[in-house]
Amino acid sequence: MPDLPIGTVTLLFTDIEGSTRLLQQLGPSDYGSLLAEHHRLLGETAARHDGIEVKTEGDSFFIVFPRAPSALEAVVAMQRGLAAAAWPGRASVRVRMGLHTGEVALSAGEYIGIDVHRAARISDAAHGGQVLMSEATRSVVQDSLPEGIALRDMGEHRLKDIDGSEHIFQLLIEGLPVDFPPIRAMSMRLDLLPRETTGFIGREAELARSRQLLAATRLLTLTGPGGTGKTRLGLQLARELSSDFTDGVAFVPLAPISDPSLVAPTIRQTLGLAEEPGRPAVATVAEGLRHRNLLLVLDNFEQVLDAAPTLAELLAGTEQLKILVTSRSRLHLSGEQEFGVPPLDTPRVEQAGDLAAVSQSEAVALFMQRARSSRPDFELTAANARAIVEICLRLDGLPLAIELAASRVKLLPPQALLARIERRLDILQSSSADGSDRQRTLRGTIDWSYDLLNTAEQALFRRLSVFVGGSTLESAEAVVGATGTPVGDLLEGLTSLVDHSLVRQEEHSGEPRFSMLETIREYGREQLEEAGELADVAAAHASHFATLVREAEPHLTGGPAWADRLELEHDNLRAMLRWAAGADLPLALHTAGALWRFWHLRGHLREGSGLLTDLLARPAAQAATAARAKALVGLAGLVYWMGDYGSARDAYEEALGIAGRERDESLAAEALYSLAYVHAIHQDWDQSVATYERARIAYEALGDKRLASYASMGIGMITTLRGDHEQAVPLLRQALASFEAGDEDFGRRNTLAIMTRALMQAGRLEEARQRNTETIRVSGQDPTGLSAALLDCASLDALEGKPPERAARLVGAAQAMVERAGGQAPPQLINRIDPMPLVRERLDEARLDQLIMEGRALSSEEAVELALEAQPS
Repeated sequence: MPDLPIGTVTLLFTDIEGSTRLLQQLGPSDYGSLLAEHHRLLGETAARHDGIEVKTEGDSFFIVFPRAPSALEAVVAMQRGLAAAAWPGRASVRVRMGLHTGEVALSAGEYIGIDVHRAARISDAAHGGQVLMSEATRSVVQDSLPEGIALRDMGEHRLKDIDGSEHIFQLLIEGLPVDFPPIRAMSMRLDLLPRETTGFIGREAELARSRQLLAATRLLTLTGPGGTGKTRLGLQLARELSSDFTDGVAFVPLAPISDPSLVAPTIRQTLGLAEEPGRPAVATVAEGLRHRNLLLVLDNFEQVLDAAPTLAELLAGTEQLKILVTSRSRLHLSGEQEFGVPPLDTPRVEQAGDLAAVSQSEAVALFMQRARSSRPDFELTAANARAIVEICLRLDGLPLAIELAASRVKLLPPQALLARIERRLDILQSSSADGSDRQRTLRGTIDWSYDLLNTAEQALFRRLSVFVGGSTLESAEAVVGATGTPVGDLLEGLTSLVDHSLVRQEEHSGEPRFSMLETIREYGREQLEEAGELADVAAAHASHFATLVREAEPHLTGGPAWADRLELEHDNLRAMLRWAAGADLPLALHTAGALWRFWHLRGHLREGSGLLTDLLARPAAQAATAARAKALVGLAGLVYWMGDYGSARDAYEEALGIAGRERDESLAAEALYSLAYVHAIHQDWDQSVATYERARIAYEALGDKRLASYASMGIGMITTLRGDHEQAVPLLRQALASFEAGDEDFGRRNTLAIMTRALMQAGRLEEARQRNTETIRVSGQDPTGLSAALLDCASLDALEGKPPERAARLVGAAQAMVERAGGQAPPQLINRIDPMPLVRERLDEARLDQLIMEGRALSSEEAVELALEAQPS
């Protein structure tokens, strides 16, 4: 057997599913022939792809590959060969396979280390004919998948006897089966319900009935007009049933979206399932939930009713999934069970003298709860009981209407409230308003609440309705003054609207955020349109968020703060782009193009590329304008990360041509810089360097030193990857100086890391140590950058002959960090000197394994502290 490689390798475990059954079916002679052919096929295929057989026992193989792409090519060839072979007795030979890339060590000629066990457990989780791989392997091979090969995200799973969770992916081989039972691992249980902020009142009968109905169906729809408490009932039911679903519960609010095509992507994102390029989101969700026992709660479905077939697909593609929907109308799907949510229980007027009986009423209890939030000393008394009972009766027991009325007790006693409510509802009763009595009652209550506001408060209320998903104080200030009608003091007005339960206030990152229930927001939108203000306010809303995107764009490659801000405002951004697509297409094209990095970083690749494709396909977008070029660059960036490099190249080149004709040097530089990465992904180093150089010159001509420095960094990276380490250092130093002058942390830490490795390869270890220390200090919470820097530190320790214990612990800490992050810096772009061979020379295997496990147990903060400790030689 050839010498076994050590360090970072890719491990493959295989075995035949149902081998005992095959032996019984075929008999010893034919089974022996089958086994011999199986061994020949796998062994020869492995050897053709540089694989080395480590161990063969019975029908199982343990094979090691120095490179992950070779392992991938081998398993594809193995599975195709197995499928094409003619087996004795026409038997079906189905082999399960598991791949994992990690660190291994040798002891007495055998591999040891936790990654060996991890690879074996991944294989154990597969079914016959199925190939599973770890996130570590996926991150290496994803950009070089052969034609006809794809990956499917199987989610997070716990592997037997392995601490933590493992992100598992399935290899999809064209022409071979791709659908299998659930993998043999323990799925992570979901608990995705919003925190309960107020106590749940009553509804015992409704809970019991809806529980009974859900037990007998897979799709239960809670229906009723807005304000009947469908969401609260659904959430309470989900909380009470949580323990009945082994894979947990997940709540998906749909109120912020109005495009039915976004329902499946929103569910996918909420569940934490990765986007699969070229595959519909509904298929990804169905596959991820195929065998999971989960309750999915979809709230406010009425505005995306055209997405009902999506739910039918999910139910058809899964076995144990149950869906609980809240909607103003049923979905009209086969198998759907509807439950009309009734109003709250109300007492009779004649019971008003019995305070004990009145207090047991659900409607009165809710009134008292909400009243006390405005007036903590408010009590149910003999003097006010009748008025409270009549208020609840007049409001038909509708929770939202009762909350709106109760919020007024701070200013009006119940008797005065009753008089005003009666006048409003009597007027409404004689009107010809469409809808049910309950709908008219709720609308009348909102009308009444709105009429009680002064003119400035009314203006503020209706203009706030333009925000989808809420607004910050800063955004409200920018938008609500869009028309001539004054809104008065903003804080005072917001306080009043919160007091009246028309606006809700929450805290987000220490700042207030204001939002509305969807029923109330719809009412406000109607008032905005009736007042003739919608066009101006929508334009101001679009302008504000377009400005936010322009401000955020140059910072998105830095820390997470700006991406977090855009994620918080994503629903407003969607609304802004919908409006601009019809009213100001150039604004939509430019803003969507500027958003591409956000969509990429936050897993909205399909949504962003779909929106940009739609915008670019519109007749009015065909002109060769700067806005079209900006959108093309954005689309190219998204499809690049989705693996469609040909489309990315086409879009970049078209954008570059437009920029040249328009003499838009900034766009030209952006397109050139991005195009360099397309060349780099194909390892066309000369073309990549030439394109980076053109981009650098263009950025310098524009006076944009920050982006010119990124181009210089790219040239330096490729220079050291080609082996010209001494030549790379001054290029990187130039980029670093610019990043430091401009406080560009992302560029700074990436350049420092590339320089560390170039200096290390050049033998300039003292300088490399200084740069590595700086990298670690500025890596912050970026796990991919920090894990790479820790491994660089371990390499330097080993090269400098320092005590090996720290290097071993840092290797373990970096491994754990990569696993927690689910990814790492691309190995093909890192030319690090592997520390493990040098460390193994000074530590026995048992001690090395112990130190690596100690390192894996360190927190990020502890690992950084360890790396920065002074280390004696």
